[in-house]
Amino acid sequence: LPTIKNFVNGPTGMLYNPGTALSKEYKNTFFIAEFVGNPTRSGIHAFKLKPKGASFEFVESNMILSGILATGIDFGPDGALYLADWIDGWGTKDSGRIWKLDVDESNTDERKKTQELLATDFLKYKVETLGEHLKNPDMRVRQKAQFELVTRKEDGLEIFKKYLLQKENQLARVHAIWGISQFARKELTNAELLVPYLTDSDPEIRAQAAKWIGDVRYTQAGDQLIALLNDEFSRARFFAAEALGRIA
Repeated sequence: LPTIKNFVNGPTGMLYNPGTALSKEYKNTFFIAEFVGNPTRSGIHAFKLKPKGASFEFVESNMILSGILATGIDFGPDGALYLADWIDGWGTKDSGRIWKLDVDESNTDERKKTQELLATDFLKYKVETLGEHLKNPDMRVRQKAQFELVTRKEDGLEIFKKYLLQKENQLARVHAIWGISQFARKELTNAELLVPYLTDSDPEIRAQAAKWIGDVRYTQAGDQLIALLNDEFSRARFFAAEALGRIA
């Protein structure tokens, strides 16, 4: 794929809003730290992309924080953005700072719920409850549920099959595909569960099924992947071609 855009010098960390961090204004937003050795010209940028064919194109960017030599950024469970600050750069050897960046109008209730779930031991949840968390608005919670379901073996696999069948929540279906592919890494025959979804009515599900069938190199899906090369959805064609390359 071609470069989307040459963007910032000295990037020292990049994040995507997992879903409930900061506020709704920053949903579907990337964040990147720019480090150029001088705090006056360094800081944090927020930027967005939009789909363009099988790839994306740059939409907008804003420097949301300047004057800080950020050497790393991450979202806390509380939904705020935390960053490490080298203060003055190369000459600073014995000190640093950690800043918390937040917004005035945050989606407080949603963030609190996310923070509680991230602190919760999912071992105590039944598989049905874990399945419901595959619908959570925050990707960190969804992945936590996904990874716990994988540890539940056959019971977890049945939950993934159930949530892949439903059509109301696309993200739950995507995580079900990811979970099934984790099972397929242990026992390749599980990849057969994804093959019917190469013809799903949702184009993104077709693309995800192709991507992960290729990732686990399930050669038996070759004919179906070849058929997907004629799909009207360019992401589905892209991942089908990539998968065919992987399975040779």
